[in-house]
Amino acid sequence: MYNPSRTNLCEADLGGANLIRANLSGVDLSGVNFMGAHLTGANLSGSNLSHAQLPGVDLSAANLSIANLTGANLSVANLSGADLSNANLTGAHLVGANLSGVGFTRANLAGAQLGLAKLKGAGLSFAHLEGAVFDVLPDSLPDPIGLSFAEGLESVKFSWSPVGLVKLRNQFRDLGLRTQERQLTCAIRRSELRRTRWVFSGLLHPPGSVPLHGRVEQWMNYVFFDLTCQYGTSAECPLIIVGFLFILFSVIYVFAQMFPGQSGGIWVVWEENRIAKTEGGDVPQRLTEGFPSSRPQGRLRRFLNIASLAAYFSLLSALRTGWSWLNFSSWITRMQPHEYSLHATGWVRLFSGLQSLISVYLVALAIVTYFGTPFEYY
Repeated sequence: MYNPSRTNLCEADLGGANLIRANLSGVDLSGVNFMGAHLTGANLSGSNLSHAQLPGVDLSAANLSIANLTGANLSVANLSGADLSNANLTGAHLVGANLSGVGFTRANLAGAQLGLAKLKGAGLSFAHLEGAVFDVLPDSLPDPIGLSFAEGLESVKFSWSPVGLVKLRNQFRDLGLRTQERQLTCAIRRSELRRTRWVFSGLLHPPGSVPLHGRVEQWMNYVFFDLTCQYGTSAECPLIIVGFLFILFSVIYVFAQMFPGQSGGIWVVWEENRIAKTEGGDVPQRLTEGFPSSRPQGRLRRFLNIASLAAYFSLLSALRTGWSWLNFSSWITRMQPHEYSLHATGWVRLFSGLQSLISVYLVALAIVTYFGTPFEYY
C-alpha cells in the first residue's frame, strides 16, 4: 500500500505509477498526470483531483467519495464498482468510461460529459445532472429507480443521438414514473432543437457545424411549448399564465370603463326575449360605472362595481372561445341573475379578442399535456 509522505502532489507526474490500493485520502492531486497509472481499489476519499489527467486509468473499486473531480479527464477510464458518492464531477470528462455499478449518490455531475459511457447498474440517487451530456449507450443504462430521484433530468442533453435517453424514458413509463418520463421528454426536445451537423463545403471553406433546425422553428418551440409548459413537464403552468393574464386584463378593463374613448368600451345588451321586460332597455348601453344599476353609488361602491365588472368581463373573455358544447363563458353567462350579455367595441374588443385567443390556447395546452404526451416524437 502506497502512503504519500506529503499531502500536496499538485501537478505532479504519476504516470504509470503502481498505486493499487494506495491511500491518497485528502491529498491535493489537482492537475496531476495519472496516465497509465494503476489505481485499482485506491482510497481517494476527499482528495482534490480537479483537472487531473486520468484517461484510461483503472480506478475499479476505488473510493472517490467526497472527492473533487471538477474538470477531471476520466475518458475511457475504468471506474466499475467505484464509490463516487457526494463527489464533485462538475464538467468532468467521462466519455467512453466504464461506470458500471458506480455509486453516484448525491454526486454533482452538472455539465459532465457522459457520451458513450457504460452506466449499467450505476446508482444516481439524488445526483445533480443539470446540463450533463447524456449520450449513454442504450444497452448499458443506469438503474432507473435510482435515476428517478436525480435532480435536473429535464436539463440533461444529448449531442449526437437520443437513443439512450429515449430508452430511459420508456423505462420510466413502464415503471409508472410519469414525472420523470416527462422530464426526459423535455430534455430530448430541447436537445433536438440544438442539434447540429457537420458540413464540408470544399477545400476553400473549412468544415463546420450547421443547425438542423432554423431559428424560427427554435423560437416558436421555445415560446409556444417550452416557455408555457416545458414540453409537458409543467402541465399546470399554462393555467397559472391564464390566471396572471386574468388579473392583467382586469386592470385594462377598469381603464376601459373610465377612459373608453370615442368608440371603445364595454356594452350591455339586454336579451330581446327576456322575461323581465321592465329591466334594461332595447338600446345597448355603454358601461362606465360597473354593472348596470339604478341604485345611487358612492365613490367606494362605484370603484368596487367597476372592478367587479372588469374581473367578470376578463373571466368571460378568457373562457369565451370553446369547442362545440364545451363553452365555459356560455355556462357562466347562464348563471347571471339578469338577462343580458356583455360586448366590447373599439380597442377594448381588440384586447378582449387577444385575451380569448391566448387563453384558449393555454387551456387547451394544459388539458392536452396533462392527459396526453404530445411531445414524444421519438
